[in-house]
Amino acid sequence: MSLPPIPSDVRDRIVAAAVSLFEQAGRTDFPTVDQVRRMARVDMNAASTVMREWRRQQTAQATPVAITIPEAVQASHTQALAALWLQAQELANENLRSAQAAWDTERSETDALRHELATAFESQAAELEAVQEQLTEAQSASETAAAAFAAALDALRAELAATTTRAERAEARLGEIEKRADGLQIERDQARQLAGEAREAGAKLAGQLEAVQAQNAALLAVLRPASEGRKKT
Repeated sequence: MSLPPIPSDVRDRIVAAAVSLFEQAGRTDFPTVDQVRRMARVDMNAASTVMREWRRQQTAQATPVAITIPEAVQASHTQALAALWLQAQELANENLRSAQAAWDTERSETDALRHELATAFESQAAELEAVQEQLTEAQSASETAAAAFAAALDALRAELAATTTRAERAEARLGEIEKRADGLQIERDQARQLAGEAREAGAKLAGQLEAVQAQNAALLAVLRPASEGRKKT
């Protein structure tokens, strides 16, 4: 399955990061794929693909090997065929050596790139593992905090229920006390009314008693002389 094409803006960011890092290194060492990936903020596949092309462009020869008849051959038309053959063979060998050097350079670059990719993937895997551990720890801490919060919430709910029950009981008791207080108030008012009525009745009886005593005293005053007269006769 072929990979999707790399967007132009991603490719531009990768090339810009590679050029910037290359310039910072004094144009002596190519930046690694991982360095470019981090600076350009792209994925590893895009960074490795564009970096392979970019390095190939930097190491490509600007002038191709010219396949022309050497001046020595052109100047010596009369030389023997053996000398012409030797010159052609030397030219072919030079082209072969040039191609071999280019191939060796390409292979060396490929091996270096492969090593950088392996190192970068290992580094990325270590980072991913560290992030996964942090995520696991954060998730565990979140679950612990959630459990503690749930326990605290249950405790608060239980305390609230108990407080509500106590409040309801206190309210019911207060109602009973208020009812008893109302009854005592009524009884006190009734007692006061009865005491007032008793005082009024006592006052009336005292007045009647005084009137009776006065009548008795008057009657005795009338009866006493008469009684004394009868005794004398």
